Amino acid sequence: EDQGGARPVNLSHHPPRLHHVYWRHAANVLEPRPSPLMPRAPSATLIFLILTSAAALHSRLDPCLGEFTRCPDSGVCTMSSHWCGAKSGCKRGQYLCPSDSRTCVDSAADYAKCPGIKGTHLDWTLGTEARLDFLVAHTSLSAQIGQLHNTAPELLELGVPEYQWLNDDQHGVARTPARATVFPNGVGLGATFSHATLRAVGAVVGREARGLHNGFLASDPRRRQMTCNGCGLTLYAPNLNLVRDPRWGRAQEVYGEDPTHMGELVVEFVRGAQNNTAGRTDADGYLQAGTCCKHVAVYNTEGHAGGPSRMSLNVDVNARDLWETYLPAFQACVVRARSSHAMCSYNSLNGVPTCGSRGLLTAVLRETWRWDGFVVSDYDAWANIALAHHYNATLRAGAAQGLNAGIDQEGGSALAISTLPAAIRDGLTTPAAVARAFRNLFRLRLRLGMLDPPTHVSYNALRYNATELASNRRHLAVAREAALELMTLLENKGGALPLDAKVGRLAVVGPQANVSGVLFGNYAGSANKGSCHEAPLREGDSAATTAPRALPAGNWGLSLEAALRERLGGGTVTAARGLDAIGAPESRDGFRAAAAAAASADATVVVLGLAFDQYCHGDDDGLGDHCEREGNDRRIIELPLGQQRMVTALRAATAGPLVCLLVHGGAIAIDNATRAACDAVLDAWYPGIEGGAAVAATLFGDVSPAGRTPVTFYRATADLPPLADTGMYPNASSGSRGATYRFFEGAPLYPFGHGLSYTTFAYSSLSLDAASHSACDAVGVTVTVTNTGSVASDEVVQVYLKQPDATVPAPRVRLGAFERIKRLAPGASIAVKLSVPPEARAVVHGGEATGQAVFAASAGVTLEKGRLEIFVGGGQPDFFKGRLAATTSIVDTKRASACAAQQDT
Repeated sequence: EDQGGARPVNLSHHPPRLHHVYWRHAANVLEPRPSPLMPRAPSATLIFLILTSAAALHSRLDPCLGEFTRCPDSGVCTMSSHWCGAKSGCKRGQYLCPSDSRTCVDSAADYAKCPGIKGTHLDWTLGTEARLDFLVAHTSLSAQIGQLHNTAPELLELGVPEYQWLNDDQHGVARTPARATVFPNGVGLGATFSHATLRAVGAVVGREARGLHNGFLASDPRRRQMTCNGCGLTLYAPNLNLVRDPRWGRAQEVYGEDPTHMGELVVEFVRGAQNNTAGRTDADGYLQAGTCCKHVAVYNTEGHAGGPSRMSLNVDVNARDLWETYLPAFQACVVRARSSHAMCSYNSLNGVPTCGSRGLLTAVLRETWRWDGFVVSDYDAWANIALAHHYNATLRAGAAQGLNAGIDQEGGSALAISTLPAAIRDGLTTPAAVARAFRNLFRLRLRLGMLDPPTHVSYNALRYNATELASNRRHLAVAREAALELMTLLENKGGALPLDAKVGRLAVVGPQANVSGVLFGNYAGSANKGSCHEAPLREGDSAATTAPRALPAGNWGLSLEAALRERLGGGTVTAARGLDAIGAPESRDGFRAAAAAAASADATVVVLGLAFDQYCHGDDDGLGDHCEREGNDRRIIELPLGQQRMVTALRAATAGPLVCLLVHGGAIAIDNATRAACDAVLDAWYPGIEGGAAVAATLFGDVSPAGRTPVTFYRATADLPPLADTGMYPNASSGSRGATYRFFEGAPLYPFGHGLSYTTFAYSSLSLDAASHSACDAVGVTVTVTNTGSVASDEVVQVYLKQPDATVPAPRVRLGAFERIKRLAPGASIAVKLSVPPEARAVVHGGEATGQAVFAASAGVTLEKGRLEIFVGGGQPDFFKGRLAATTSIVDTKRASACAAQQDT
């Protein structure tokens, strides 16, 4: 059932450690539950027997476990293909000891019998730091430098295999031959406002990364797939830079614009992928996968829209913006979630490249936040310290700058690390700095269990091949749940949605309606392999005349058109492109075919929005304002002119419901005429592999939408500050009216946190856990939510804060907490308890500091006394009718660092 087929269950797909886990199909998330066949707290002996039995059975299915691979000629299991052939002297199915290339053992369970392990880096009974001490003492300087690259070579004499650290798995395992599950892109996941869903998505991404890594090792033992982006356990995810400006080309990748919202969801994704507990490095001895907090920090500009390139951009921010807006989500990622690594960004921060900033990489990450992970540079960003920013005169000086600042690994080429020997000879850096970076990298390899007995690491029993995930119903169910939860109903005039069940003729219009890959967003799986375009749809094609379109190999799911055809069953779907391309300003036939399709239909769905990457074809070499992609910011945010004209033509052609469906990442400004023409506006974001089916289910009322906007929709580009202005507060000198909902002084088109439903909810009985609180206290909030409509639905409860007594500048309003209620039945009520953590109301004393002084300004992050106004409802207090309000008094003032120390104690 796990794979959707009838074949016997393979133990490799069911790690022994998951005996206590089941999948709750109603919500499609992992929940712990004791098995009726197992004691609630199994003994260590029983756990050992389970693991040993599992390993023995696995050995009969595939003779190599963990990081061992089978030599194709001899069938020997080895850590290195160097020992394949007749060199090892082992028999088929035996394991060659990594500690002694002359000794073989009969099975993975016999690994502990290998001689020469005790007291070395392979001795799992030693502490982590002792094992690292051995590694450092038994590797040369040149060998250590060679490990500081994302493609790390093997250390043959130490039995350490090569490893590819680079895995761009932001919303699914990407860029591999495998048909991995493609989840919604970041902004869509942000629209769910669901802790449970982000945890489940992270868990599946981590599970597939581990299982595919094991599978790739088995399928390519000679090369170990070390050139494969996506074949490893160390994810370059999540991306947690905030959407300061909707023109940013990578706005589609991140969860939103609010630091509290971002931080909460990041913690869930990281803990799901790594399978660790809050505040701890691991939950059960090992991490399932490693995650990366990227990009540190203040990175939200690509260039090519009138501003400088990200490669050489310098960003100036004061301490208030840094600690109040840009860093809190990163703090949550490394302190609460204990993410294994972080990535420094391309830009400079206050005059120093982030990858060469000791204040950022050491003073903040390691000293203030006491984090022991490793730092990797964005592609070639280490070398760019000298080559793009010209911060140092020579490449070797730039390499030393990065290493001394706190970088541990070079992503991309090896330009920087190749100069480290010369930098050491010149006295620019030291072997001790290299050893520090080397230790940080191997600390994670140990936490992943990559150098431990293979039967000790239960994740080693998990294995997927390159095709079976395409039919893994459990993983696809999580993707479906996420896609359903992100559907955000922006407008619904006269109850135009859901569509009447009697609709028998449907028109589907838009140049991207029949392209399933466009639903994925960037950094996806199948969308990045081979050709990603289905056969073009001819004007006027209908269900009766359109032949099935062949898809290239990959895990594609249904396009919007195909999903609506499937949902409509015996009805008729008439499709029309309307425009030749998403950014085309005109229709070649004056929209005649599209208008005819709408005129003959009971209802019309027009697909609007933006394109990304390979789907940007047609205008300006993919750099047009309809295109959002890494390396390209949009110049304007208005809906492309051709799409405006298409909606006008459709409105003139039909009196039936006209549903405007948005597919995009960055927010779009919809003009008044287009809004007036649309009877309903449903935002699907980039919903992933199950997006087409989720859209169809939402349009026809199988589920009620409950997504919320994770970003502000502005009315026009004129509402935005200059793209290069990274300040958050209104600034008369630059013309900024403030960035994001927390500071914007204007009236948005759709505010952050907005979303409609097919039912109605009432809020009542708001109470706080106390009338007053100390500075370090969390504030408990309880509210009753009642479904007063006739449809079961989710609801997103949101808590917002205002601080009228703040003695320094503070956000005008900010999110304090949120919780998604699942499937509340008509007439039912539920008491919802939320906790507003103290850091959600922190202000920054000394926030005017600039330059390198901003990194020491963490000492000024303060929890002030005074009134704290609390607002609870289904949206922001200034826009949501029916919200409730209460006030508590914070009775004292303390530094946030003192509260953190108190919590640790």
